Amino acid sequence: MDQRQIIPQLYARKVTNRPEMIGGEFGYPNTGNVFNRHTFVVLTAGVLAALATDAVLSCGLCLDASTTVTKATPPDNMLGGKHFPVNLEGQRFAISVTDAAGNFGEANGAPQMSEVGIGEKYGIIKLADGNHALNVDNTTNDFFVVVEKPSQWNGIAQGANAYNPVVIVEVISAAQQHVG
Repeated sequence: MDQRQIIPQLYARKVTNRPEMIGGEFGYPNTGNVFNRHTFVVLTAGVLAALATDAVLSCGLCLDASTTVTKATPPDNMLGGKHFPVNLEGQRFAISVTDAAGNFGEANGAPQMSEVGIGEKYGIIKLADGNHALNVDNTTNDFFVVVEKPSQWNGIAQGANAYNPVVIVEVISAAQQHVG
């Protein structure tokens, strides 16, 4: 059974179960960097940018997409181009699994649940559509550690032979960019 691709989603948080946002009082701009909603981002020179494939540092998961608007335009853009990513520390995410080629579906040779191990570390891949996934082929540039392999996701069973399963991950501490 093929599992549909999902965007990275908040799953759970250790200790309080309430996501913690970063960005202080004013948030961080994307200043021309383009990214989708639910994208892992890095803060570089005070500006957010989407992670590239094989990245090893991130400050958080940005729940909203980048914007060129720099002043608030309610009701669509309440923050005027500023973002408040979700802090990675203690946060768990649901994410799709793919391979280094970004394959999805059995017909395309996509990876199966049996290729993913709990406690194992894997890299991140930025797919052609701009969304992130776990790259089961990358065990060199560690970014995620798998903490759970759900037996089903969105009502679809995920056995050992499920293609492109959804797994629950944490971002390893070495990949967490701590910002104020």
